[in-house]
Amino acid sequence: MKILQTLGSTITRTVEQLVEKNHRAAMVNRIRLVIKNESESSTRLYEELGRYYFDHLRDPENKETERLCGSIEEHEARIHRAFGKMAEVAEEARAAKEAAAKEAPGCEACGEGYSCGDCSSCSGCADGERLAGPSAPLPAEPAFYGAQKGEEGGEAADDE
Repeated sequence: MKILQTLGSTITRTVEQLVEKNHRAAMVNRIRLVIKNESESSTRLYEELGRYYFDHLRDPENKETERLCGSIEEHEARIHRAFGKMAEVAEEARAAKEAAAKEAPGCEACGEGYSCGDCSSCSGCADGERLAGPSAPLPAEPAFYGAQKGEEGGEAADDE
């Protein structure tokens, strides 16, 4: 009987220690989260203060702050140029896509710029002519769908 009491008290102590350890770990994690959130808030406030100083309180005679403000202006100019270059590249890509679309009329079924027979909507050409649509009509909805809704026939329209 004494063995069971000893085993029971050992298990109880172990469980209590685990509960206490988990409680401490949870507290530490909460404190870390508070520190992280406060640090991020402080950083945002410093950034706001810096923006205000940059916009309203610049002192051209202070060499250190003017050096930093000049660096900020250089970085902003680079960002502005990068956005301009990105717009140019996007415009060139759009123009190239339009030019390619004009050169290759594309499949009449899907409208993509594939040669006939290459796209998933087309099964190839007959006598050098493009197919006007998919090789086999696809039902708009499963055959059982109409029957479930109580419609007559219960079949999707394949008469297209």
